[in-house]
Amino acid sequence: MKIKALIGLVFLLIFNSCGNKEAEERAEKIKAESLSIPQNISNVSAIGKIEPEQGLVALSSEKGGVVVQVLKNAGDSVLKGDVILILKASAETVNEDVVKSQIKKQKFQAQADFASIAQFKAQLDEKNNELSVSERLVKTGAETAQNIQILRKDLKVINSNLATAQKNYAASSAEIGVLQSQLKEAVSATSDMSVRAQQDGILVAMNAKPGAAVAALSAFGALAATGKMVVHGEIDEMFASKVKMGDYVKITVPGTNTATAEGKISFLSPILDDKSIFYELSGEQMDRRIRSFKVELTKSDGLLINQKVQCDIKVD
Repeated sequence: MKIKALIGLVFLLIFNSCGNKEAEERAEKIKAESLSIPQNISNVSAIGKIEPEQGLVALSSEKGGVVVQVLKNAGDSVLKGDVILILKASAETVNEDVVKSQIKKQKFQAQADFASIAQFKAQLDEKNNELSVSERLVKTGAETAQNIQILRKDLKVINSNLATAQKNYAASSAEIGVLQSQLKEAVSATSDMSVRAQQDGILVAMNAKPGAAVAALSAFGALAATGKMVVHGEIDEMFASKVKMGDYVKITVPGTNTATAEGKISFLSPILDDKSIFYELSGEQMDRRIRSFKVELTKSDGLLINQKVQCDIKVD
């Protein structure tokens, strides 16, 4: 009995020991995590890119087509109204061919209707002459009144047929006019279209290539509008509340310690958002969020549009 009690006591001590060990490990983990979030910091590090103040402008065309010629490439400066590329709206070519076929068919119909008019006019003249002769002969008794009635009935039928043929010809001619207007629009749609710059700036991306298709309202490039350049950056949510408007920012190129620019925080997003392509390190926690910000540059030295930079923000 004493042996059983002793064994039970040993198991109890082991169990308590394991439980205390797990508790200690949890406490150490909580302590480590709390230490990883500094409460009193003077600098916050963030990542950003050099872009126009209003961001990059996506280039697109109102109508889709095939690229005939690319006149401007990435890195080129453009002025408002400059032709960037020329498109051929090949998608409308089928419509043009269909309209041409309809016009040809309608012209044949109009010719047939015109021929019918001529035929009925000839029949009408012939019947009128025949009726005139019969009316003279009926006075001499050489023609019957019944035959006169038949001739007059034939004249009514011919006049009716003539009127129908004239209406058909008028409708065919009008339809040709409508189709020719449609053809004009189709030809205009299939003619070369010039896609022009809507503002001054520098092309930072051009994906359109000669012979490639460009979908309507689909971006084929990007333009950095002429004007003030700023840093568009993102702060990790851990430090989002530490930064405020007007904070001084030292800007360096990743991998160097030399400051290439400086400025101050000019915009802070009121919300947290998902991480962007700025973050490219493997193993990052994907559930972490960021706060967007902008830096108004007060001093810069050779920074390039779309260049990735490191931002060291001095906070109180």
